[in-house]
Amino acid sequence: MAFGRWLNRCLHCMSTPWLLEARSSAWFVVVAVGVAVFNESWLYAVVSPVYPTALRDRFGVKPEDVQNWVDWLFGIEAAGLMVSSPIFGYISDRIAKRKRLLVWSTVVLLGAHAMQCFARHMALLVLGRFLQGGCAGVVWCIGLALVADTAESNRVGQMLGYASAPYSAAVALGPVLGGIIYEKAGYYAVFGLGFGLIGLQLVLLPLLIEEKDVKQQGQRNGSSDSELVSQVQVVEKPEVKKVPTTRSRKIETGVFSIPLGDDLHPTTSKESTLSASQPSGDRWSTSSLLSSGRSIKRRISKSPLWILIKSRRLQATCLANIVTAMILASFDVTLPLFAEEIFAWTPLGSGLLFLALAVPTVLQPLWGRLADKYGTRFPVFTGLLLCVAPYACLRLVNHKSVAQVVTLCSLLFFIGLGASLSLAATMADFSCVANEKERKSPGSMGKTGALAQSYVLFNTSWGIGELVGSNIAGIMRQGNGWGIMGWCFAAICGAGAIIALLWCEGWIVDNASRRQRERKEAYSSA
Repeated sequence: MAFGRWLNRCLHCMSTPWLLEARSSAWFVVVAVGVAVFNESWLYAVVSPVYPTALRDRFGVKPEDVQNWVDWLFGIEAAGLMVSSPIFGYISDRIAKRKRLLVWSTVVLLGAHAMQCFARHMALLVLGRFLQGGCAGVVWCIGLALVADTAESNRVGQMLGYASAPYSAAVALGPVLGGIIYEKAGYYAVFGLGFGLIGLQLVLLPLLIEEKDVKQQGQRNGSSDSELVSQVQVVEKPEVKKVPTTRSRKIETGVFSIPLGDDLHPTTSKESTLSASQPSGDRWSTSSLLSSGRSIKRRISKSPLWILIKSRRLQATCLANIVTAMILASFDVTLPLFAEEIFAWTPLGSGLLFLALAVPTVLQPLWGRLADKYGTRFPVFTGLLLCVAPYACLRLVNHKSVAQVVTLCSLLFFIGLGASLSLAATMADFSCVANEKERKSPGSMGKTGALAQSYVLFNTSWGIGELVGSNIAGIMRQGNGWGIMGWCFAAICGAGAIIALLWCEGWIVDNASRRQRERKEAYSSA
């Protein structure tokens, strides 16, 4: 007994991971995923003030073509996000180790970043941006699913707010520091900082321990005492072969088993009878193809992703997410060139303008907490509605003066405030819809749930917003002017706010009747 307990303690110390509780805690997962989100967003946005000058000086792009190339470079990364999100979201819900995909995507991200750093030809630069967008899809799908898995059910929105806050901060701060570094240290210094951030990500992600591994470790440690003691105390006994019962008795002859007793009555399915009676040439007959098509259709209709896509509530949330992505992407491609033309600023000055968008992001965890407590309808509606007036007033900024700079920064601040409020609420709603579907119909969302696939829709809709928003903003500013671009995005935000008010959390009339019914039930029970 003493030897068994001693052996158990030794093996327990060897099998238990180092700092298991700290590395599997919700806060460590949030920090590790937050760093990955920050890096992905940083690498996306840090080149915003750099590209207008670098494309002319380093790649020889004509000045009149700079806006088009900036639009395409940001759009191609959004396309990579759209392509990779469904693929890795599908894989994520079917594998046990999500962390491995995060680590390998970081390695690919390192190569994509190196391509962009040392590229001298536009093809290599475009390829690097596309791969970087693909790695972003892995981070958003799998990383946020890990956070939602670890967080308590009543704090999902708050934890996702903490994990996603680095996105808005990096998108806003990236151009600021990118312009400063490019102005003071040059092109390679901008990418050098990116290599350091990717290195930090490669340190944190392997240390992360998933919640599934913690449960397995607890089960293994809980059963280790009795197993090891029984192994130590085992005494050699003569092997006694049990005689099989009549029902299970069989005669084994080579690779065949001949049943005896009750097993003489074999059960044959209709499928095996039909397949045996039909010749092999009927495999591609019309009836077989129709049957296969119906089987595929049933499989698709029962897939978690399709169940989520059919949700009206999630469709409205996706539209609100597209509009939010369009808001942030519109300034990535237009603000540096606008500041260069109107204020005659260098990349340093144009990058500092993005600081006005960065300040409201510190409130994003608060917005996530409000969404957990009061729902997502009114936060999304308020956030998008808050962007309408500032976008419409962008036309007032049309010449060089201190007052114009102050006006532009104020407008950018309120747009950033509305975008951060909308982003935090929509992100929480994606996980809430997936959990609600699982609660109503247990097992319908697969063995591991559909959190990763809900974030497939988040990433895909976000990529659509970035792709469409960057191209619309660039085309409108170049063809119709800064003021018309502002009016266009004001109308888009207004339409998104109306959709959010009517459909987020379900049809507003149904929700009102349900709340009235709940009040009546509470009154009658009282």
